Formats: sequence, structure tokens, C-alpha cells
Amino acid sequence: MSKINVALEKNSYDIFFDQDIDLTKYLSDYKDKKICLVSDSNVYKIYGDQILEKLMHISTKVYQHNFPAGEKNKTMKQVMKLVSLCLENQWNRDDLILILGGGVAGDMGAFAASIILRGVACIHIPTSLLAQVDSSIGGKTAVNHNRGKNLVGTFYQPKKVIISSSFLNTLNKREIQTGFAEVIKYGIIHSEVLFDFLVEWFAKNNIEDYKSFPVSFWQDLVWSCAGIKAEVVSKDEKESSLRMILNYGHTFGHAIENLTSYKKYTHGEAVAIGMDIAAFLAWKQGICKESVYVQQKMLIQKLGLVVGISHNIKTQSIMSTMRLDKKVKNGKLRLILPESIGKVRIDNSISEEKIVNLLMEYRNES
Repeated sequence: MSKINVALEKNSYDIFFDQDIDLTKYLSDYKDKKICLVSDSNVYKIYGDQILEKLMHISTKVYQHNFPAGEKNKTMKQVMKLVSLCLENQWNRDDLILILGGGVAGDMGAFAASIILRGVACIHIPTSLLAQVDSSIGGKTAVNHNRGKNLVGTFYQPKKVIISSSFLNTLNKREIQTGFAEVIKYGIIHSEVLFDFLVEWFAKNNIEDYKSFPVSFWQDLVWSCAGIKAEVVSKDEKESSLRMILNYGHTFGHAIENLTSYKKYTHGEAVAIGMDIAAFLAWKQGICKESVYVQQKMLIQKLGLVVGISHNIKTQSIMSTMRLDKKVKNGKLRLILPESIGKVRIDNSISEEKIVNLLMEYRNES
């Protein structure tokens, strides 16, 4: 077992890395407290019964709630079902919501925890690669709105995050690829070493063979990304400045997800497209060299992720959707753009007219 601390003064917590999770050890503070196991319908089918059995050795007051799987179900209506379950069972602030699953369950379960009695305890056990490297860490919670992704939410830190790479064994290739989009993001925004490691690894290994990758590969990968996110969040908990770099690729990606009704692309697939667009804009604006754009695109494609904007998504629709993004300030789009591998900038200097023209050029070339 090893751990990384997310240093946030009174909101500080640890990220634990443990291949075989002993819940009696990690949940000792919640003995005989009310515990609600929250997951999505897919994850519960695989792990739900065995986790519930373990929880019953910790408390006699164990409950369970499933969200329907899928980004399109990340709604306030679904969150309120969990809120009602807890309130109906007389939840206290020191009772626990234990979130087992990927990004959707994590976002909704933690959002519910943040609003029940103005805040009850929550712990994440992320089961997807995306959740392990990114979404379970940092305290962002949200649901989607028909105007855009993650527009209703809070910042609410968990009590701890418990990660085991053993959960990755049950993921299909598309789910693994989705997580790798976020891993590439961390290489671009913060770590040339991580980016180069990925390039070298996939020069010798094929994403098709991911189930044969050693445990040490997954542990090192998740540790590296979690460490970067913990460092960034510790310096900027509520995204006033530095933390915005974690949104690299997301401004365009969220718009693409929204405009395809969360059905055509997974979150990671949309982020991969968004990163490709962002690097193209940075290159054309002279912010980075063409080689940065090319290297990133080659790695994205090596992992089997697509780039390019679908022909049925209108450029003006992308722009109008991005205007609703949380990163708009004083009416200006703030984009995260690469300067080099391992370094990005927050940029609001590109006019909307210029962005439109560059998007049109990108569509013609990609």
C-alpha cells in the first residue's frame, strides 16, 4: 500500500494505492454508521454483491443505490433519487456514501453527498481507468444540463480515494482507450517524461493487448497521473487559475459530447478530439511547433482514438456551446493550449472569429 496526499488544509485527504482493498481497514471510522454503496448499473453487476457483503461486516445499516449507466443519465433527477434514499433513512453528516465506479457514478454520488445536509462523507473507489487517473481526484462534482456538460455542480472533496488496478481487468478496450485520453492529457500539460514513456511503450506494445500489460505498468501510470492532479489541485482547489490546465481538450470535447447527445463518443474520445483541435490551434497561432501537434496526434491515433470533427456537427454549434462553458470569463473563451510537450498556457487572446476560421481549416485538414 502506498499513498499520495492531496494537501488542502482542512479538506486534505489521501489517495491510497492498494491492489487488494481491505474495506474493514479503510472504513474503520464508519463502523456501525449508515453506509450507502453507490455505483452504476454496469459496475454493480460485476462487483456490487461482493462489496455489499464486505460492508455488512462493518455496519448493520448498509444501503445500496444504482445509477443507470451512461453519460446521458448524469442528471439532477437521478441524483435526487439518491438524496431521497438517504433522507428517508435519516442520514447524518458522519454517515457515508461509498462510491464504486467510474466518472459518471463518481460525479453524481459526490454531488449528492455535497448537498445532503449541506455535506455528508463520501469515499471514492474508482473502477475505470479514467476515474483512477482523473475524475475521482480533486473534488469536482456535477450533473449535465441540456445546455451543456457539468453545468450544475459543486467542489466537494472526498474523505479518501482508494485505488486498485485489479478493477481494470474487467474493462473493455474502449473503456481503456477512454482513460488513456486523460493520461495523454497529463503528459501534455505537465510531464514530458510521462508522454515519452507512453510513446516508447506503444512503439513496442499494442493497445489490443492491454489485458497482458503487467500490473506494474498500470500502477506506475495511475500513480503518475494521480500525483500530477494532486499537486495541481493542492495549489488551486477551486479552479481559479492553475487548475484550469486540467481542462486541456475539454472545452472542445465537452461541446462535441453535448452536440452528439452523449451517444457517439465517450468522454475520453471527445477529449482526444478536443486535444487535437487545441494543438492544431496552438500550432497555427505560433504558440507551439508543428511537431507538438504531430507527436500528440500520432500518440492519440496509436491508441486507436479518433481525431477530426464529425461532418454533421456545425462549427457555429461548437462555438455557441462553448460559450456556455465554465471557463468563459468576461465574455471571452479561455482555451488551454500547448506550448510544448509538458507545458500549456491559459489563453484568451484568440478572437471567436479567428477560432471559427481555424476550426474550418482544421476540418479541411483532418
